[in-house]
Amino acid sequence: MQKAKLPPLEIHQKLKKAERRLVDWRVEQHSSIVVTKWYDNKPVHVIPSYSGPYPTDQYKQWDKKSQAQIEANRPQVIKEYKKFMGGADLNNKYLRTRNDEDKKNDEDNDEDLSSNDEDKKKRNFKAGC
Repeated sequence: MQKAKLPPLEIHQKLKKAERRLVDWRVEQHSSIVVTKWYDNKPVHVIPSYSGPYPTDQYKQWDKKSQAQIEANRPQVIKEYKKFMGGADLNNKYLRTRNDEDKKNDEDNDEDLSSNDEDKKKRNFKAGC
């Protein structure tokens, strides 16, 4: 969906000044897609094709101001996002680890190749003497 075609949502600064755990949502008229913006610590934008911000559910969260667990409402879309995002996060972590290992192996292979080149040069030099 193009950004220009998204329905306008509340401005981040307005939500930031207001209370946490606010929801703003709009429906795109042509395709009936719901754009949901949920503000907790930071704004989260979700554009699901199957669900909207309602119903909401209760969840427990640590509140810094009161230094205690509080019960708060969150949109159904956010609940499902958090439920299924763990797998994607683990997959991304695994891919980053694999890429780091591949880079390390490439560096080790480069060092092996350079040492082999030096050995060949030494052998060729000794043979020419």
